[in-house]
Amino acid sequence: MELVDLISETRESVTVAMEAFALYLTVASGYLVVAYIAGKDLSRFQLLFITSLFFAVTILCTVGSYSYFRGAHDMNLHWAPENYDGGYIVYAYWVAVTQILGIAGSLIFMHSSRKK
Repeated sequence: MELVDLISETRESVTVAMEAFALYLTVASGYLVVAYIAGKDLSRFQLLFITSLFFAVTILCTVGSYSYFRGAHDMNLHWAPENYDGGYIVYAYWVAVTQILGIAGSLIFMHSSRKK
């Protein structure tokens, strides 16, 4: 019964991690669209406002997706170490690095759009 519970909790953790990643992609895409379409026309306040929201939400999504993948890793490592290959920790690191690079790239994109 504990193994079934572990599988269920691990799947839920991975599902929430992927939902956080999907939210990240949505927010980042919206920010890039705004940067491309209206970047040079934004007032200083508008730029500060949307950049602050973008940064806060994407950092929260990054922390969330990393934490839930890390939680799936910890659950599998604790309950079934002999059958676990460590894959979720690799996902946690790759997703976090990818999202942080995406945040940096998006901010650079907005900056370059403003200079046109």
